[in-house]
Amino acid sequence: MVGDNIVILRIFAKHMVLTRWRWSARIKKIMQADEDVGKIALAVPVLVSKALELFLQDLCDRTYEITLQRGAKTMSSLHL
Repeated sequence: MVGDNIVILRIFAKHMVLTRWRWSARIKKIMQADEDVGKIALAVPVLVSKALELFLQDLCDRTYEITLQRGAKTMSSLHL
């Protein structure tokens, strides 16, 4: 059961890497929606996308560890 959860997290991480470019386009649209934001360098959405990916991976890892510590079988919002 624990091994299955680790595999699921790794698949999610690979999916995030593969969709980083699609996310960067969405991030650029969100940034441009703010009228205070001027021109956006090409690397900025990619860097924000990578930062988001690392944040989500860390959040998943920590949530998983808390779930294991509490002996729960299912992750929930209480584990965040």
